[in-house]
Amino acid sequence: MLLPFLCGCSEKEEPIGGPVIGRTYLIARYVEGDMKLDYIPRTAATDGKSNTLYIDWADTEEYYNPDMEKYNLGRQEFWTPENKAKYLEIAKRNGDEIGAYEGGTPPGLYFGDQIALADNFTSMHITSDADWDEEHPAGKPLDDLFRVSVRSWKQRDEYGAPLLCRERMDRIGPEHLQMIPFNPKNPWNGRKNLRPIEIEPLAEPASEQHHRLTLTMTTTDGRTKSTSIDYPPKTGL
Repeated sequence: MLLPFLCGCSEKEEPIGGPVIGRTYLIARYVEGDMKLDYIPRTAATDGKSNTLYIDWADTEEYYNPDMEKYNLGRQEFWTPENKAKYLEIAKRNGDEIGAYEGGTPPGLYFGDQIALADNFTSMHITSDADWDEEHPAGKPLDDLFRVSVRSWKQRDEYGAPLLCRERMDRIGPEHLQMIPFNPKNPWNGRKNLRPIEIEPLAEPASEQHHRLTLTMTTTDGRTKSTSIDYPPKTGL
């Protein structure tokens, strides 16, 4: 079972799926959809921190690991020829094979826990349509002013859980943007979602003018995905 790795919480939930036996691919489900930005407003409840952005996905499609069919870990509609073919296409593109992971599959890792975004990315950049400050006029990348929190199934801890990377956006590379976990519900706290990617401003805009932020991410096969959001100006609590 995946163990908590972001906090001191020790609660355990019953595992979803079943034990890992004779698997070919690590990821149980790949999720594909439209990328969109949202944000957590700055309030007294968040200790007055800046508005944290996060990436959400809408109109999602899911593709299930064909190995799960052997253990009856899903519904029959998961195993259509089209679903299987799409999963295998994504897994091959992402280099998702058990043998590709150092040490193989960690003991105690349960099938069904490993859900990932279908797309791997090579880069991410963020811009504003207004001047952020004197050094960052409208349209200039703000990558050095935003910190990214992202996890990857390609980089895992001793329990098999995806490691958390927290770096400025201009220091985020392809190695951080591979097989990003997608968990609709936090396995240790069903009331709180685990967001695949969070983006925190390290400096608020110099003025209170309106900003329209645009995030652009490039996939490993050269596609560009963009999403925009109206960013609220500095306000009191």
